[in-house]
Amino acid sequence: MADSPWSMFSPFSQTFGRFLYDPVTNWQRFFNPQVVFNYNPQDQGVEAHVLERVGSYGSQLSTLIGAIQALKDRIDTGGWDDAGAKSMAEFAALRTTAGKAVEEYRGQIGADEIVKAAQALKARDPDAARALRERLEAALAPTG
Repeated sequence: MADSPWSMFSPFSQTFGRFLYDPVTNWQRFFNPQVVFNYNPQDQGVEAHVLERVGSYGSQLSTLIGAIQALKDRIDTGGWDDAGAKSMAEFAALRTTAGKAVEEYRGQIGADEIVKAAQALKARDPDAARALRERLEAALAPTG
């Protein structure tokens, strides 16, 4: 019976012998390490960045569940109550924040963020802001 593919854990006995996994540990958060099991480890950096900026998967999931419940309640009652409106606002904020975190990680910062950062630099260090303006003007000047 030792050669039999069946055991007391059947039908899962073969699963663990053939299970393919690639554990990756993110030591950036040493006191709260995260082990990532996925088929796209190239996204590990962006996932860690979104978690840092937006919140835990549990927090994101709670927002999604709240939004889905609000949609269900709206279908059932035909309108929004205060809790439903709040859930939908939280969902919109989650979507926006997560999208910005991904763009930020990938270096796709929008013009509004660049302008805000430049204004903050100007208030904090006018000389550095002037030097930045000169570099930007040179970089954006027509070539030819």
